[in-house]
Amino acid sequence: MGRFGFNGGSYSARSPVADAERAINLIPEKDESGQGKSALQLYTRPGLRKFCALNDAAGRGTHYYKGRLFAVAGSTLYEVFADGTQNQLYQLLANDGLPVSFAGNQANQICFASGGTVYLLDMTSNKVTQPAGLQGPVSMLGGYADGYFVALLANSGKFQFSALLDGSNWPGLQIDQVSVFPDNITTFIIDHRELIVGGPKSGVGYYDSGSGNIYDVIPGGYMEIGAAATWGRCKLDNTVFWWGRDENGSMMGFRAQGYQPARISTHAIEYAVQNYPSWADVECFAFQEYGHTFWVSRFPSANNGLGTTLVYDVSTGLWHEWDWTDPNSGAHYAHLARNHVFAFDKHLVQDWRSGNLYEMSSRFADDDGMPIIADRIGPSIARENDWIYHNQIELDIEKGLGPTPGLAGLSEQPAQIILPDANGNLYAVTANDDGTLNYAAWAGSPQTPLILNDYQASGVLWQVIIDFNEAGQAVLGTKQVYS
Repeated sequence: MGRFGFNGGSYSARSPVADAERAINLIPEKDESGQGKSALQLYTRPGLRKFCALNDAAGRGTHYYKGRLFAVAGSTLYEVFADGTQNQLYQLLANDGLPVSFAGNQANQICFASGGTVYLLDMTSNKVTQPAGLQGPVSMLGGYADGYFVALLANSGKFQFSALLDGSNWPGLQIDQVSVFPDNITTFIIDHRELIVGGPKSGVGYYDSGSGNIYDVIPGGYMEIGAAATWGRCKLDNTVFWWGRDENGSMMGFRAQGYQPARISTHAIEYAVQNYPSWADVECFAFQEYGHTFWVSRFPSANNGLGTTLVYDVSTGLWHEWDWTDPNSGAHYAHLARNHVFAFDKHLVQDWRSGNLYEMSSRFADDDGMPIIADRIGPSIARENDWIYHNQIELDIEKGLGPTPGLAGLSEQPAQIILPDANGNLYAVTANDDGTLNYAAWAGSPQTPLILNDYQASGVLWQVIIDFNEAGQAVLGTKQVYS
């Protein structure tokens, strides 16, 4: 049988006639041996297990330093321990709902910016204070290098340095103004001991020159591509990735190759992103597992406000999508992860909807008990408008093996699902070998409803219910539950 490249990433072109591929919660992986059944395989994205609940509002930032994990949820700073327990360190942080940026130094100090304010955590005493000398509200911390913390002053083209090896003091004279472009700074980040500064139309690198300015412009470090969003950048694969813009347009994905921006987004991804209601709210993080290094971008305003998560895989150069299914409505939201930290030899992510901190791993087959719904829409099959006849199609799918050892009390009875009828009465449904259905009234607790997407009507969801024909036999029906 001929192959037509069913496995692949997401590429939904402007015209679905041209290409309408999607890989939702599926990660394409190359066969590096060159001898496998297929050049690409599809694996389900990592699942989630609750590590701890921080008993506060949405997660806003994490930082792992010198063997200790710190996290902000809502307006509270926590220390989280390896067994999942936590300790509240400070409860009155300024909270604008935006991410919190962290950096630590060798003097056991951690600076972090929250809601326009910079705070200092003394790791020896666990006391939180506000440093002196900052010349206005702060959008974010760029990081720490060569003995200095550096903060971006909000709505300006200025950034300020802390005192040497001391985040408690920010001298008023240690402020630098971007000189190579006239715009306010959109974002910045320290990478390879250099400060990479992005404006709305261009960018520039700074280095520790030892001059009175502390950092000066890198000769040849000017870029004609700027930054489209404050939180739309992060470090991975030994460089910086960001959503960029210039004087001609906006929202292309780039990675830095030296001081040359290299485009990594596709026309299909750019078409999708540029049609979101807003892209300025995008938030990014990096994640690496099994040799795949992922650039994960969550767009909260997309998908009618439910959000969308787009993922670029450095190992393949392909894009795919992650989402999360609400167990109550069946609606598909952006993936729950807002940020990522590798701590205690675990990948930990914060929930943008709650104070939960999850472990994320491909060892988990669900999202903390909620099934991961994976969809693959393959490429169009065409041959110069000629008819193409297929007498069979073969899908090579590895079935699950179940837990080893088996779970205590695991029943060997036939699998059943619980479905309501049109009036909400619950039934336990099983299938005979000939495909006919058995049903019995169910008096147990309600279970997660079975929800199906309607791919011909975007945004429409159907709940599977049990119905009865004229002979009183059980048949399956549907009821629209979301539009």
